[in-house]
Amino acid sequence: MEITCKNCHQIYTGHYCNNCGQSAETHKINAHFLWHDIQHGLLHFEKGILYSLKQLFSRPGHSIREFIEGKRVRHFKPLSLVVVLATLYGFMYHYFHINLYPYTSDVK
Repeated sequence: MEITCKNCHQIYTGHYCNNCGQSAETHKINAHFLWHDIQHGLLHFEKGILYSLKQLFSRPGHSIREFIEGKRVRHFKPLSLVVVLATLYGFMYHYFHINLYPYTSDVK
């Protein structure tokens, strides 16, 4: 059976695209997908973290749309990215007293 890659539009057979490496099975984003992402995604760092950060800062809508459409080869898993960034912020706040959201006492 021939499959058209959602990432690069190459026609291929098998479990992975011969051109870009995208998996033939891109699962829908539902509760099962999120639970699997939580269990496995936090322990397996892949190569897409810098690409994902760059895309989210420069073209956030395009990046999110690509991931939802199934073009996930170059992207870091979103839930893992949130946890990594939250951990980094917590580390900076605790050890270096860097607070990006300082409390303001201007409210009367």
